[in-house]
Amino acid sequence: MPVPGGKGTFLRNDFVMAEETEAQASKKETDVNRAIKNIFYGMSALIAAAAPTYLVIDASAEIYKAGQTLYEDNCLICHGDKGNGKGPAAAAMDTQPRDFTNSEFWQQNNVNEKISDAIKNGHGPVPEFDLTGKHIHEIIEYMNRMFKPDE
Repeated sequence: MPVPGGKGTFLRNDFVMAEETEAQASKKETDVNRAIKNIFYGMSALIAAAAPTYLVIDASAEIYKAGQTLYEDNCLICHGDKGNGKGPAAAAMDTQPRDFTNSEFWQQNNVNEKISDAIKNGHGPVPEFDLTGKHIHEIIEYMNRMFKPDE
């Protein structure tokens, strides 16, 4: 049966319309799949980018905690829990322990190396400590976070 004002039959037009609809549906499905894939890859990239940051924060937290324990076990007795040089043994000492909260202490050149040297080799009233390089690093990291004034 001919279509008024057009070519072909209703049946033929329905078939053509159905083909176009299937093609459109197929394109939409492809577009949706592409969008899902992009979201997946985007999320994967975000997770991958975030993972090293998480690991650094976690490692940093472990260093801080280890440094805190080492400081408390070895330094607190003289330098105090606040790092101000007023630990329990400070009053009985001829030379007062350094105040790590004083900004002038942190303005010294190579201050971290000086701390490391004092821990390894002793300095004035500071005795030598039998600590590994890793342990000294942990103490220094703890001190930098806890006692170094904001600039």
